[in-house]
Amino acid sequence: MEIEEKKKLEEEERLKKEAKEREELKHNAKLITKITTESKRMSGKFIEYLNQKRIFYIVDFSDNIYTIQIYGLTFSETNKTIKRMAKQQHLKKRMKGKRERKAPAA
Repeated sequence: MEIEEKKKLEEEERLKKEAKEREELKHNAKLITKITTESKRMSGKFIEYLNQKRIFYIVDFSDNIYTIQIYGLTFSETNKTIKRMAKQQHLKKRMKGKRERKAPAA
């Protein structure tokens, strides 16, 4: 029984290690990020931002839609870039519905 339990533990450790390695590879993988917009002005602002940060991109315009493809960033770099770009462009999520008023203080 001890030998079987030991083999099971070794197998579990191996599987955990492989899962961790897969997650690390996934996290560090280079991605292609696509940004689409119908606005020429917004696409220009995105392109200007990417030029300032010296990030490699390709622009495609078809059917009145601008598609900007960003290459060579990892997952975390992509998230940081998109957040900073949205902040600089003053983009916000649009609220759906109305906000409720807070009750007055007593």
